[in-house]
Amino acid sequence: MLSEMSLKKLFYLLFVSLLLSFFVSGCNVLDPQSDEESDDDLYVQFNNDSSSSYTITCIELMPIGSANETPSPSGEWTSNKLENAGDIPPGGQQYFHAKIPRQHRCYYRLGVKNGDGTTLMLNEQTHYANDDYPTLTHWGSDERTVTVTIVNDSQNGLIYINGWSEWAGIE
Repeated sequence: MLSEMSLKKLFYLLFVSLLLSFFVSGCNVLDPQSDEESDDDLYVQFNNDSSSSYTITCIELMPIGSANETPSPSGEWTSNKLENAGDIPPGGQQYFHAKIPRQHRCYYRLGVKNGDGTTLMLNEQTHYANDDYPTLTHWGSDERTVTVTIVNDSQNGLIYINGWSEWAGIE
């Protein structure tokens, strides 16, 4: 039979080896977020180009699937990503987190301060091309920089996104 001292040593060795194998396996006891959840987190720097004519007050996202497939919108639009961050005036920027799986993308739609100070969602304008949303892609990095230019078309009176770009990393 094993003595009491031998049993204590055995349990101590088992406990230490269990702890070592736990930490060596890559588990992080200080961060309860799983690897799957962290793969969905995209940190976004959203810029309103200095040549824009309007302040952005709302950014909403909708998943559209894998970046190498034809866009297939699914689900609902998110709440405003700028709710707690504030508006983005021309030449300004804001940062937010988007839940987009790696190698996937989403559409985004914008709201701006119109001439009387209220928010106008661009897609709610009569004759606005709703099927022409710009995209945000979680590709190449867990950080993304987006820049948009928002202007007014003097011929039809529509406020629209005149140009946009996105790239991996934060500028």
